[in-house]
Amino acid sequence: MLADEVPLSYKKEFAHKIPGLHRGFFLTLEGLDGAGKTTQLHLVAEALRERGLDPLPTREPTSGPWGQKIRELARRGRQGVRPEDELDFFVRDRAEDVEAFAPAALAGRPVLADRYILSNIAYQSALGLDPELILKRNAAFPWPDLIIILEIPVEEGLRRIAQNREGGLDAAFEQRDYLEKVRKIFDRPDHPGKIVRLDGLADPAEITRRILEEIDRRFLGETGEGGLEIIDSHCHLSSEAFPDDLEAVVGRARAAGVRAMLNVGLGPENSAEVLRLAETYPQLHPVLGWHPHEANQLTPAGLRELFDLAQRPEVVAFGEIGLDFALMHSERATQLRVFESLLEAAGDLNRPIVVHSRDAQAETLALLKKYAPKLKRGGVIHCFALGWDEARAFLDLGFHLSLPGVITYAKSAALREAAAKIPADRLLVETDAPYLSPEPYRGRRNEPAYLPYHLQALAEARGLSLSEAARLTAANARRLFRIL
Repeated sequence: MLADEVPLSYKKEFAHKIPGLHRGFFLTLEGLDGAGKTTQLHLVAEALRERGLDPLPTREPTSGPWGQKIRELARRGRQGVRPEDELDFFVRDRAEDVEAFAPAALAGRPVLADRYILSNIAYQSALGLDPELILKRNAAFPWPDLIIILEIPVEEGLRRIAQNREGGLDAAFEQRDYLEKVRKIFDRPDHPGKIVRLDGLADPAEITRRILEEIDRRFLGETGEGGLEIIDSHCHLSSEAFPDDLEAVVGRARAAGVRAMLNVGLGPENSAEVLRLAETYPQLHPVLGWHPHEANQLTPAGLRELFDLAQRPEVVAFGEIGLDFALMHSERATQLRVFESLLEAAGDLNRPIVVHSRDAQAETLALLKKYAPKLKRGGVIHCFALGWDEARAFLDLGFHLSLPGVITYAKSAALREAAAKIPADRLLVETDAPYLSPEPYRGRRNEPAYLPYHLQALAEARGLSLSEAARLTAANARRLFRIL
């Protein structure tokens, strides 16, 4: 795979990661040969595992097929090979690495790399290549979240290699004059990225402690034990869109700080599955209802069965129910009749309701005005994506508003303006997964791990920090749905 064949979305998505909310991060160890980078990487990985994280150390540099070509060329004295050609081999080798580790980092795993683009710049600039050319050839790749440079004198690096490596020094790479040039390039202060320089002569345990301090400060501060919590107030994890990777989806959500998810049933077909998943995953709280798309299938017997299931103690809300005049999978008159029947039943339930309203604002409001006084615990307008006037109409009836990934879209200025005005105690956030993915994942399957992007947009709209927005919406969800 060539560098320009690496999905550019990897770079874009790395750029959109939210510091302090993603436990996934990309850290590289750089420096001269003999600095102890490989040993130090394993020590940091082990320390992260002891904290309950699952780091992914990348493979040894130049250990893949293209990397072996590089070493073979170097051992032959680079005869007949231009530095530009050698750079191309490095880029091909890196493309394989990125394809392997980028999804893991974006899914919440820490990735630890022993040498990356900065080593490429240092070692190949020393051969006479323009650093700007090296950066350009690596432009498709994500830049590390943090670069640790282990600094040692050239003589010490050569001594360590000669002492510890079977076969001693590699004459193709480890020449004193060449490494002096490499060291001077590492020492330059103008390299891109977040760089921390550490004394490579220090005790490895002390170096590990310093690296962990940087990781805590930059990446884990808000998502550590007892820190930030996020609640997804509406998702459909029983959907066919999650056929065989639900455990991974739940794991990514946990890694992103999502403590609880309201898993919403759509009707008789998956109510049993929603309840079953709650037994397997305690953080999935069941919500049972009858989607307006299926309104023409509701029978009196079906309504009685749904009502009985909705009274089970683990069910935290009744929904989603409502009207959808956009797609019209069920006739308008049938939807209105069924919604009214479900609102009537909800009056006898000690549960908040979850309302679906699409292209049916006036009709939804009319029925909610009629039945709101009978609802014991109010409810939430799910997937609210309209402006302030529409928000105020629902708020006046006592409802909460749950904001989806639409809040991140460029054309959603009216929704962001409304989000700034909604009373703080009525705000929730949701994914509606697998639908309505936020930027930068728009067009892909949505999942709860993407909620930090909603919170970032909400925080910006209200002038809050990310942790404040998360704390606020989580507290509202716990209060409304009585989640402990």
